Amino acid sequence: MTHRNRLADLARALAAGDGVAHAADLVAASSRGTLRRAVADGVVVAVGGGVYADPEVMRARVVGTAGGRSWARWDEEPPRGHLLSLRRDAAIAGGLDAALALRSAARRHDWPILREPERVEVAVPAFRHVRHDRTALATIHRRDLSDDERRDGVTSPLRTVLDCAAALPVREALAVADSALRAGDVGPIELREAADVYRGRNVAQARSVARMANALAENPFESALRAVLTGVEELSLDLQFTPPGGGSMRFDLADVGRGIAFEADGYEFHGTRSDFLKGCRRTLGSMTRGWVIAPCTFDMATGDVEWLRDCAREIAGWRPPDFMNHLGRVDPDRPRTTTR
Repeated sequence: MTHRNRLADLARALAAGDGVAHAADLVAASSRGTLRRAVADGVVVAVGGGVYADPEVMRARVVGTAGGRSWARWDEEPPRGHLLSLRRDAAIAGGLDAALALRSAARRHDWPILREPERVEVAVPAFRHVRHDRTALATIHRRDLSDDERRDGVTSPLRTVLDCAAALPVREALAVADSALRAGDVGPIELREAADVYRGRNVAQARSVARMANALAENPFESALRAVLTGVEELSLDLQFTPPGGGSMRFDLADVGRGIAFEADGYEFHGTRSDFLKGCRRTLGSMTRGWVIAPCTFDMATGDVEWLRDCAREIAGWRPPDFMNHLGRVDPDRPRTTTR
């Protein structure tokens, strides 16, 4: 068989693994010499640990924040670049004989997250020695991995949520937890019970995130905004609240008693002229019904926490609790679904 034919066989074996394969599979499909020449010619990249990848996969890069990706809205498929970067993550983890962890694991579980990690986040057993020259592409975390996690190359959904809840800033952690609940990969009771027995660093934060997590959150942007506003004691917020008589109107976060709605507004989520006009009409219609609408951008929700909280406190001070009840707009006996 000619080298060209063997190289084609090698390429087919690599494609069968979505651009990532072990040396044994590539050699079985071609030959050791073909694999060596393919690496030397740049046709295949040696990742390490007997793992090889398509160069296009290894060139893939994640996009910085959920605010810049429309697929973070849940109702759209991720773009090809994102899928390639997932294969890159898997290749790097495989080369380290590790499991994807934290935000990289959340990405692997197909959960929209608030902010992408700068490097692949992986977990290795506490006793495992990792050569220093093998860690350039990854951030290493030490974990006691289950057999399933080591086999699958990714931490379990529940472990991933708890690890993120303890290790990430609260806004990012809540975005992961909300996404896991929304996807149905973790249940709310399951998460709270696991958090109650969780042991490790930042236990208090992990349990707080588990209590706040809610499947009603529509995207990581909204999760971040809720994480910030939950720290405003003057507010009592409902998620995805539909006001009586509001038709299709729905608020991201609403203090019903005060008649204040906080909207996670960004061009990415109202990216057409039609969507923008609908948003404006909804805001004006809400104000005619007595609501104060506070639009919040992605940068506000992910930027200066205290500035946004101070603004929310000042807005809350404009109206006393039960203001909307006095206007006859809200049924006081209506069941509530609050963030606290």
